[in-house]
Amino acid sequence: MAWITPTENDAYGVVNEKLMAAARTKVIATGQADPLFEELSKAVGRVRGAIGASGKYTLGAGDTVPFRLKEATMNIFAVMILGRLDLDVSEVKMTLYKSAEATLRDVRDGKFDIGETETPTDEASAGNYTPEICGRERQWGRDAQDGA
Repeated sequence: MAWITPTENDAYGVVNEKLMAAARTKVIATGQADPLFEELSKAVGRVRGAIGASGKYTLGAGDTVPFRLKEATMNIFAVMILGRLDLDVSEVKMTLYKSAEATLRDVRDGKFDIGETETPTDEASAGNYTPEICGRERQWGRDAQDGA
């Protein structure tokens, strides 16, 4: 599985786009930064924190999450952004949020497979392995050909 970067379109998949646009405009007008990207970054950070805390996996590069945790990331984001914009959080979204938090707990405890390879051991870690090339000993060399 690949590590993905959640996007603005992903955000609109969990929060109504028109509602979000109106609320963002209101927040930006008060001089605050765009809350969508800030809250999305926080949600990604929470997921990456759980993965890192497990000690079982190596984190992907940048602000990315494993594909299997995209849904949990977006459900956490939905509750965070609605709270930030002073909008009501439905019971359904709250249930999805609690489920996402339970998933992160399982990731932290190593009970949820994120679909990525585990952290390599010292013996097999990338870049530390040097192949050993064994060839047969030469039968005829320059010294063996004296007088030929």
